[in-house]
Amino acid sequence: MEQTAAQLHPVDTAIIVAFLILVTAVGYYMSRVASQGVEEYFLGKNKIPWWVLGISTATSNFDMTGTMIIVAMVYDFGYRGFLVELRGGVGLALAFLMVFLGKWLRRSRVMTSAQWMRIRFGTDRAGNAAHILSAVAQSVLSLGMIIYFCVGGGKFLEYFLPWDKDICTLLMVAVGLFYTLMSGLYGVVFTDVIQMIILSFTAIYVAVIGFSVNLSEMLKSNPQSLPKEWMGFTFEIPEAVKGNIDSTLAGVKTQASAAIETIKAGGEATTGGGDLTFWTSVLTKTDNKLAEFAPLMEMFSVFVLFYLFKVTLEGMSGVGGYTDQRFFAARNEREAGYLTLESILISILRWAMVAGLVALGYWLVLTQGAVYPDAVQQISTDSEKILPVVIGTLFPLGIKGFVIAGLIAAAMSTFDSTLNAGASYLVIDIYHSYINPKASSEQLMKASRYATIGLATLGVLLAMLIPNINTIWDFITMGLSAGMFMPLFLRWYWPRLNGLGFAWGTGAGMAAAFLFKMLPAFPLYVTFPSILAISLLVSIVASLMTRPVDEAILIKFYVQVNPFGFWGPYARKALDTGTIDKESRFKRIIENLNDFIAICLAVPFQLTVLLAVMAFVFHDWLKFSGFAMVAALCALGLYFFWFRNLKSLEDCEADEREFGAATAGAVASSGQAAVTE
Repeated sequence: MEQTAAQLHPVDTAIIVAFLILVTAVGYYMSRVASQGVEEYFLGKNKIPWWVLGISTATSNFDMTGTMIIVAMVYDFGYRGFLVELRGGVGLALAFLMVFLGKWLRRSRVMTSAQWMRIRFGTDRAGNAAHILSAVAQSVLSLGMIIYFCVGGGKFLEYFLPWDKDICTLLMVAVGLFYTLMSGLYGVVFTDVIQMIILSFTAIYVAVIGFSVNLSEMLKSNPQSLPKEWMGFTFEIPEAVKGNIDSTLAGVKTQASAAIETIKAGGEATTGGGDLTFWTSVLTKTDNKLAEFAPLMEMFSVFVLFYLFKVTLEGMSGVGGYTDQRFFAARNEREAGYLTLESILISILRWAMVAGLVALGYWLVLTQGAVYPDAVQQISTDSEKILPVVIGTLFPLGIKGFVIAGLIAAAMSTFDSTLNAGASYLVIDIYHSYINPKASSEQLMKASRYATIGLATLGVLLAMLIPNINTIWDFITMGLSAGMFMPLFLRWYWPRLNGLGFAWGTGAGMAAAFLFKMLPAFPLYVTFPSILAISLLVSIVASLMTRPVDEAILIKFYVQVNPFGFWGPYARKALDTGTIDKESRFKRIIENLNDFIAICLAVPFQLTVLLAVMAFVFHDWLKFSGFAMVAALCALGLYFFWFRNLKSLEDCEADEREFGAATAGAVASSGQAAVTE
């Protein structure tokens, strides 16, 4: 058996059970509202306040599994671990959603990201091809995120509960499935509010305790254990940091090998008991970590550039899933901006907690080895375990239960959001559009619940086959997502992209992602651009070889959404036909210009505000001052170029009267067209 789990006191157990009962009760209460129809079940009928949606977005991004990975990366690489987490953990796409992409999604007035394809590509065979490929791709991504939740959640809880990770996963899934099944998006977002209250306390408590150990001073006192370069912020990993990581892992590997030999000879290892399984697991994990870190340390700047390029492409394309769902559910485009800003600001709590956990992890390793030898052993062996080890070792009675409840809340919020969004693709975009377009409201609700149960069950079963959190995270963020990036990007900015180009590009990209996954010899810097290039090339060739989208559809899309890109000819045609006037055209140009300036401010604002809070917890005052100053200047610029230019509520209501009914009618009739063609 692996290192012993931290035993929970009955008081801590009671706190966790009380939390689970509370969220279950809220979900049950909200079921009366959500059961009225699929629009209520998946979008809350666009009646949910922006601050609730913003909290829900932040809570869903504050997932426990991702936090375990982020803590491990920052622990190993310092501030450079933040740069590694540009691949997804930072959530930089929120800056793009706040400035322009969120309002574009809300202006679309659809229920799902797949349904959006029909207002961009039409409802002919090409448009339906884009629709069905998008629905399938988003469903696969949702399933991948559910697997990711299950792997990380089980790994965390098995440290505290007397069961293996699969049983722990089943417990969390059962509760999250119940209230999501009963109450849809209403239950998801309102339980997320409760979960964020608990998470906020958890994050603040961890950050305060981490701040109290004064990491900067501690590292100065232990230069032989951790080089001063660990606190640097550069795009290369210094040799001293590389050597420290290599020597630490080599030491663990030597210890594990010696313990295995001792046990095989009939003796007993000095740490970890006489369990051969444990030490074999330690040796395997250490070898995997050495293999994972080797290319990252040698080509760190290349990897960071890849991650930055990837997240910029993602931010300009749209992330899909539960994130898009929040914007479709917003009451208007102004509130879509508000909810994203709120989500960015709440994410400060997550990174304060990360910094606190890293500080406490080093405090344990550098100063408490004699007091907590098992805890130090587990952190040295697997830095992804810092989160449960710190909580189980250092937190007092009552606080421990509250913190664990908060982290379970983080995990469940990601799970329930993904599950609800994933079910919407299966029901709205596949079942209602192609299988049973005449389905009654009752039939759609029943199908929604079947889809929810099916996704959860399949996710749990597949999670049992995935040994490592980072494995599934890399496949989702750098594999499957990469296969969709180029078609999703082109759909906003290149009008010549048609439904068949989108469908073929998405299919080719995802097929390439699966192919490269089966050929692990290729490094990330080969697979990622290769998948992008294949998807881009197929999208362009397929579009140019087939009929373009009907001009009337493109003009309507431009008028309704006003995206960036090569839409000039359609803007002029809208002007010529009287669809818009010269004043409206000028306002649209100014809006795009302001948005372009604002995004150049929003990205550094989000990055520096998160880095500033980390530096504050680390007592790194020079970096804190620099990051805070940049964040303040960017915030001032955002006030003038973004906030002051948000559309007024009166204009939002006018747009809803102009576009709302027409869009709803077109989307509603498209399911029938899909079947009859």
